[in-house]
Amino acid sequence: MKRIEDPIGLLPAKLILGINKRGVHFFRPVPKEYLHSAELRDIMQFGSSSQAVFFKMRVAGVLHIFQFDTKQGEDICMALQTHINDIMMKRYSKVWLGGITLRLPAVLASCKPSYGSTQLRNHLL
Repeated sequence: MKRIEDPIGLLPAKLILGINKRGVHFFRPVPKEYLHSAELRDIMQFGSSSQAVFFKMRVAGVLHIFQFDTKQGEDICMALQTHINDIMMKRYSKVWLGGITLRLPAVLASCKPSYGSTQLRNHLL
């Protein structure tokens, strides 16, 4: 992947990106070296085009937009969204409704994570 935009000069021109349930991780390709990680909670927005991917993320408490040249942007976004969905489903698999704790049925497990707790409660009622 090639760096297009790095507002704070944190990353080299070429890098390797890793994504897991903890966040997005940046590595120098040669020699392979860990550079930086951004936790999922620090990634405010992300997206891709056919030739690029971008992350709007918090670094040291400040929001920055990082953009990278890659043909794998859609795959990167899908992997990131999958990990976010997993975390959201774990968080909302147990919903508190007026003193009653409900476990969501498997059908709702496919809901998008954009449901906030109020929206989810309204959806169930």
